[in-house]
Amino acid sequence: MKTKFMTFAMSMALLGTVSCSKNDFVEENKSYLADLEKSQYAANYVQQYGEVSSTQSWDFSTISNTPAATRAGESLSWRYLDPVNDWLTRWAFNDKAQVIKAIDNAEVKTFNPYLSVDLYPAYSYVANDNNIDFYRLAVCYNNTTENIYRQGVGYFLEILNKGWNTLGRFGREINSKSLTSASNVYWALYPTDINILGKETVIGGKIEDYKIDSYKEFKVNGRTYWGFRVGSNGSYSDLICMVRNIDPVRPIAKRYMIEDLGSKKDFDFNDVVVDVIQAIDGSQKAIIRAMGGTIDFTLKIGSTEWSKGDQGKAAGYKVETMYNTENPKWDDVLVEFPVSGWNPNTNNVSLTVGSMSNSGVIISIPFSKVGEVPMIIALDTYVDWQKERVSLPKDWWVPAKEATVDSEVIE
Repeated sequence: MKTKFMTFAMSMALLGTVSCSKNDFVEENKSYLADLEKSQYAANYVQQYGEVSSTQSWDFSTISNTPAATRAGESLSWRYLDPVNDWLTRWAFNDKAQVIKAIDNAEVKTFNPYLSVDLYPAYSYVANDNNIDFYRLAVCYNNTTENIYRQGVGYFLEILNKGWNTLGRFGREINSKSLTSASNVYWALYPTDINILGKETVIGGKIEDYKIDSYKEFKVNGRTYWGFRVGSNGSYSDLICMVRNIDPVRPIAKRYMIEDLGSKKDFDFNDVVVDVIQAIDGSQKAIIRAMGGTIDFTLKIGSTEWSKGDQGKAAGYKVETMYNTENPKWDDVLVEFPVSGWNPNTNNVSLTVGSMSNSGVIISIPFSKVGEVPMIIALDTYVDWQKERVSLPKDWWVPAKEATVDSEVIE
């Protein structure tokens, strides 16, 4: 580090003594000068926080390092589940009275069609004026329909009597997690009639009219139940299933906090704060929460770029102004835009900035490698960023027993 600083100082002195112009010198040595800027930042960081371990990672997020879904194939898998200790007799009959009471006050939740689950049909309530004889449960994707409970395997639900019915014993293990890259994915619970040849007709519309967008979830005697309705006008007691081994695909989200080298002794990591989110359907977006830098930058996430001087200016932001760092509002959305190509495993996020010391020198800041002094760190989105010019505390990345210095305010 010391040698690099001497070289940096000598280079700055050389700018005033060389026969060629300063612009010529800078133009010929842009890469070299950019590296010197980073070296000075790294030395100041080590002086304040200590040496960085060679195994130190700068991704502190707790998300799983796996994609939101298996992209290898867009396929649905399901299989028979044998009765679990004759569960219908042992459990369903015991729970029925409590289920009837619980379903009305149960929580309504948004249905996530990308999951694996063991699903056991347990009860159904059908009004007396309802002429439906059969329901079908299907998973639809890529403009195809696959019935989970269908003829040849055993009718999913056959209503012989109106009112509350206890249903069949067999369940299904259903896995639709890999469908996140498929198109037009939804589950449907639809009424049908079946002719003597086994062909069916959807009653009252098309299958897409019976998408499952919401459901009710509740517990009885330690067992989890889901209630589904047939269409938007149905009741969540149209079909009630006991469920086990629930494993939904969840959104992936990370917060990136970035230093732009504008001040090489400033370690507040709020020059750019951006949340990147991958939804369960695979779509991606970025939300810029704070911009504490006063020099222009271009943020690259995957294959998408956003510049404070271009898109930011068009949105009313000024390059030289700091936003949401002095008195931050943690849930503010400064800018939101779609992105593509973000890989949460490799953190392919980078920033390019113009140097404040050397006109025309562009500095590229990639996500920080293991063992290097950090300029970009990744955290969970619930972690707040620092206020302006308040450095991260020393114990933010070293074990607490080693931390000896509190947060430092840079004057």
